Amino acid sequence: MVIQHLKADHRRYLDGVLRRVTHIPVVRVTKNIPITTSTVYILEENKIMTVKHNCLLVRDRMPREISNFAVDIFFSSLANDFKYRAIGIILSGGGTDGAKGVHLISKNGGMVMVQDPPAALYPYMPNSAIQMGHPTNILTPENLAKALMTHTEKFV
Repeated sequence: MVIQHLKADHRRYLDGVLRRVTHIPVVRVTKNIPITTSTVYILEENKIMTVKHNCLLVRDRMPREISNFAVDIFFSSLANDFKYRAIGIILSGGGTDGAKGVHLISKNGGMVMVQDPPAALYPYMPNSAIQMGHPTNILTPENLAKALMTHTEKFV
């Protein structure tokens, strides 16, 4: 699942970009759906997504939700639903969104991976996650991908 930390009215094009570089399905999540393996899920703009009982649940972002905490909201639900099987990855971004969520993932025994702040265009989210989340790995994006593949191969 890819949760981008963007303004409510910002159009996301990541699904189109990913479809050009991967052979697995890329789904823009616009309604509640069950999670399937080997699929990339992208959060629809101006929405909030959570996970419960292996389903992705989507709701409209409320007008009063000025600050964007889509990552924290998703990671918190992931930590509660997947417990020790949850994996949260924080990449470049502004603000502190994601820090509370990765803290819960770590607290529940899940894996927290964070982009090395010097390798990030915007190091604020990675720095916040490091301070709160007790990351398992702090690596460049390339090495995060390798570490994730090594970790998930154990479960295949």
